Amino acid sequence: MKLDRMKKLSWLMLALPVCMLLTLLSGSMAAKAASANTKKLSGVTYKITSAKKKTAAVSASSKSVKNVKIAATVKVKGKTYKVTEISKNAFKNRTKLKNVTIGKNIKTISSNAFYGCRTLSSVTISATSLTKIGTNAFKGIKANAKFSVPNAKYKQYQKLIQNKKTGWKKTMKVQAKGGSSQKPSDNPPPAPKPDDSSPAMAEKYEYSITPLTEDICSYFYVKTENPDPESFDFIDENTEFTESGVGGIRFCKTKFADVEYINPDTLRVNGGYIFYGTTTDGGTLTLEAIVDGKSQVTKKSVTIPKLYTRETYLTDACTTSSMSFFEKMDAIQLELVSFALYGGVVVNGELHRNSSRPYYGLMNSPHKDLNFFIESPYYLSDNKPLLMSELCPYKLDSYSFPRMMGTVALMLDDSVTVRMNSEIHYQIDVIYQGEKRIYGETGKGGNGAVPESSLQYKYCFDDSPADAFSKRSWKDLVRIVRGLLGKGKASEEEKEEISKLTWEDIINTVGTDGGYARIRVKPSSVSNSSIFYGFTFLYSDDGLFSYMSDVWYDGRFFNAWEYFQKGMLFEDQPDADIVIKDAVIPFPKNGEGKEYLYQGTPIEEISSYDPKTGIWSGFTKFSYDEYSGTWIASVYDNTICRDENTKEYLAIEGDFADACILTLDEVKNMSVDRNTNSDPETFYRYDSIVPPGTKATPSDLK
Repeated sequence: MKLDRMKKLSWLMLALPVCMLLTLLSGSMAAKAASANTKKLSGVTYKITSAKKKTAAVSASSKSVKNVKIAATVKVKGKTYKVTEISKNAFKNRTKLKNVTIGKNIKTISSNAFYGCRTLSSVTISATSLTKIGTNAFKGIKANAKFSVPNAKYKQYQKLIQNKKTGWKKTMKVQAKGGSSQKPSDNPPPAPKPDDSSPAMAEKYEYSITPLTEDICSYFYVKTENPDPESFDFIDENTEFTESGVGGIRFCKTKFADVEYINPDTLRVNGGYIFYGTTTDGGTLTLEAIVDGKSQVTKKSVTIPKLYTRETYLTDACTTSSMSFFEKMDAIQLELVSFALYGGVVVNGELHRNSSRPYYGLMNSPHKDLNFFIESPYYLSDNKPLLMSELCPYKLDSYSFPRMMGTVALMLDDSVTVRMNSEIHYQIDVIYQGEKRIYGETGKGGNGAVPESSLQYKYCFDDSPADAFSKRSWKDLVRIVRGLLGKGKASEEEKEEISKLTWEDIINTVGTDGGYARIRVKPSSVSNSSIFYGFTFLYSDDGLFSYMSDVWYDGRFFNAWEYFQKGMLFEDQPDADIVIKDAVIPFPKNGEGKEYLYQGTPIEEISSYDPKTGIWSGFTKFSYDEYSGTWIASVYDNTICRDENTKEYLAIEGDFADACILTLDEVKNMSVDRNTNSDPETFYRYDSIVPPGTKATPSDLK
């Protein structure tokens, strides 16, 4: 038999080079054919799509691309082809890509074109004939990404980009040429159209611009007598805030609750208007006249102070060249902790009770530090935004705070490695020259909705004591906003329709024997992951809330996010822990010079153990031991054996040790996955649909 195997092996070894040669030859031929139709420029691969129409598409890209300018045309074998399409998946998961300029001939951006480009923050569209953006084309790019589009195509492209299927988020911005962007407004007020619509109309007025905050600013007070705020904007033709070097500001159409408007229809304030823009770094801004939707640069200009991005302010204001890398990171973290807000403040809208989920319930998160939180059925609608809150530059929740620290780390030294912490969702691991440190936090104060009567300051632009315009320091504004956060009544207290759910209620309901619970589950850390109803198992452990996580229990697998993952077989999770209720593990008796203690205490004092039956009441976990390939009970780890006289520790052996250890064969005989396709027969409902703690069966859900 061995000889036959050797013969077969020798023939295989002889045949292998021939197979490899054929593979190489066929691969070479295919490569030559492909190369005849493609061209690679600066990490981007262009492929001919129609020789007759002389068109090409972006078909692929290298993993290392950072800043991409998609060509308008490309030459392949001496012939010129218009680049009209970005193909499906062309830049998918290019995690180093930060900026992209889309060539002027692009007509189609296909599905998933930039999917997962998590550092992509700037998309400049030079195309003038773009007609289609595919599903998830921009899904997973930076949440605050900015799209710059041609002035003449602003409304058309805004509609294309802001379609939910493209991956658009409300935190993103679409801005016309010049870099200004419109804040969203449900009911943008119409502006009166003056009789004179020529560029000279805008140019004949005088203008002054004052940033509403120092150093970091995106809102500006534009003082002017011009009656039409949409007849002009300002362009910054030399800014560091955009790749193109062009930025600017434009009339803000959002109506704020803390602004006194002289004319609510035109949003005119005392002496002028509020403008918005995130792409000017200060210096000289040039007036642009807008006539029939087209911009025309005038000869007028205004100078404003230097401005910083949020990130450059941190690196410039908080660090010195003499600091080490981690000293700089520590200083920046300290600054953010001091002044970051979790969210912001709005003026109360109307309080509602959710009609589809009218009760308090439980929801679970994939993050260990946010396990099982109580959901309220109340929500507010038609809240009114506060300009003062918008002016606070560092509104950083538990996701954006660590992302900010990661961005700054890469700005300080692009050789650094940044990754999300595997356990705590608001932290990141920063690895520099072999040393790892953890950074991250959340802003303070949560989100708030306050009555308008609680506002101490308003933007009146009249130099009165209550005029918020005098508060130029954004740090002062942060202090004021933090003070407001404590002045809003909790929405639950405003209506007494139902009683709140407490942890004491949950613990008392499930008890020490525990029970299945139907809750809402968020299955992924991805912000837009769908939420569904799932089953978990809850119980009271010495009066404390406890649950199943990454274990087999009762013939079902409960994953690391604590919900029953239906259909899982033991072979899918062979190294997960196993939990057994009321496990029988007779504790060894003292004798033969040996003394046994459990958690340092004689077994007689342990209330959870019954010496008559050998049963440990409650839930005993058998943890998988990779070294031995067995599962070891927690009882074993908490037990010691020592010599009665010398008190020296001795090895634990015998029947007790055997009972504490499960072998692979024993586990297979237990059929730990026997109920994997079956929902629990009874459970408690914490799904917000019925009063919390309601006991139910599957038939109650039909």
